[in-house]
Amino acid sequence: MNKLSKDFFESEITEIDKSDFKKFIDKQREKRRGEVGYNYNRRKYYPLDLIAKNLGITKEMLQKRINKQKPTNKRDFVIALCAVLGCDSDETNTAMRLYNYMPAFDVDNARDDCIIEFLEEHAEQISSIEDINSFLVNRNYPELNIIDHRSKRNSVKNPEVYRPYKVVKKAMRIYYDEGDQYDSLETAYDFRNKCATVFLIEKNNGTNILLEAWSDGELLIDSHTDCNLPKIFYNPDDTEEYRDYFIEMYQLAVQEQQKIDAYLNDTRNYPFRLGAELENDTIRVFYEQYNYAFPERNEYYLMEYIDKQFILSVSTQSMFMREYLSEDEYGKHFRTNSNIKRITYNSIFEIENQLENSRLQSYDIRILKSRLAIFKCLQRKVTEALEQIRDRKIFIRNLGEIWSSKSDEVCRYFHVEKEYECIYDEGSDEIFAGKSNAELTDGKGNMVIVSLEELKRAFELGFKDVSQICRVKLNSGSIEAVLE
Repeated sequence: MNKLSKDFFESEITEIDKSDFKKFIDKQREKRRGEVGYNYNRRKYYPLDLIAKNLGITKEMLQKRINKQKPTNKRDFVIALCAVLGCDSDETNTAMRLYNYMPAFDVDNARDDCIIEFLEEHAEQISSIEDINSFLVNRNYPELNIIDHRSKRNSVKNPEVYRPYKVVKKAMRIYYDEGDQYDSLETAYDFRNKCATVFLIEKNNGTNILLEAWSDGELLIDSHTDCNLPKIFYNPDDTEEYRDYFIEMYQLAVQEQQKIDAYLNDTRNYPFRLGAELENDTIRVFYEQYNYAFPERNEYYLMEYIDKQFILSVSTQSMFMREYLSEDEYGKHFRTNSNIKRITYNSIFEIENQLENSRLQSYDIRILKSRLAIFKCLQRKVTEALEQIRDRKIFIRNLGEIWSSKSDEVCRYFHVEKEYECIYDEGSDEIFAGKSNAELTDGKGNMVIVSLEELKRAFELGFKDVSQICRVKLNSGSIEAVLE
């Protein structure tokens, strides 16, 4: 092996522990223990024999599948097990990832979308294989296929995979970023991490070839010779003799990317998360943190300031990325658009009124009192964040960090170079505004004078286009009005 190959493979190879799936299932069994007729003191878990019965298989087979003594390659089995355990679609996605990186739900796949619907409707409920199969059949989709009943004699063999060369080494490379280089709320949680699967191939003549497949579909072939740059492809069929290597490699890279994206989707991996945007021409601030004080409750708290009102949401799932991303972007990265179940409080007074109910049990009183305290705490935090945005200590878009001295670039961003008579400098690739004020149009023919400084502030506050800038200034007289 040449030195370049050796150095390349000094990166860490990442794997999921085989016991992670069992730990996940045990956690779900513990959550369901009180719903199957067993006293909490007598049983810690939803019994395996009842789970097996609801799946229509033996207890022994179930144990071997969960422990991966006899692992299954059937994705439907994991889906069925999760349905029987009362998991929702996000939890089922987690289970499929833990079970040998099975593909997550694809909302564009009609059968997958039907299964998601069933899981969301029956979340936290004990179901059976008959329940979900009836649901599928009634909508003209195939039942879940969890056991291969065909004999080996009659089974159809898969087409032979063509891999003529030995794979010397395999590695999964994850390129982590160094944080948000723009120091902006709008970009703080963007998808900056990248995953690649790397195979070192030894050809028959002893030559080493490096194959690299990225989760975004880019495929590279590097022969390590000084005179040849890596060849880049985007379709495995174009790589000829390496096609079947790349098919496997790309799938592994996508699965690893989904794993990394799942970390980003969970606020438990952060002390807290803060976001802000303009919605309906007014500031919206949202802040989420996990209940680390009582982690056994598995609660996430999301405080929003919107339309001059504070709203607290409580859920057993992280809600932040739902608010940070558009619906399309969320579905693209997390392969689901199912709703997250939330309990919502629109004011402190709403919680206080609930506490006045004399029929409340002591446990409910404790929960409401803790939520009253967290409402007040997070309201203070969001108020502080709002003040920091007003004082230009934090930004939705940080103009100085994004363009540094090239602050007149906002003219190009909003496509108003002509209005501000901008001059382009080819040597520095910068533009310079020739005017400090310009007349802008809101799209309906209304003219508004907007200073260059107002245009820059609009950029910092997250304004989307010139029409919005004009509309806010016409209606309120000031760009800063969105912060009121």
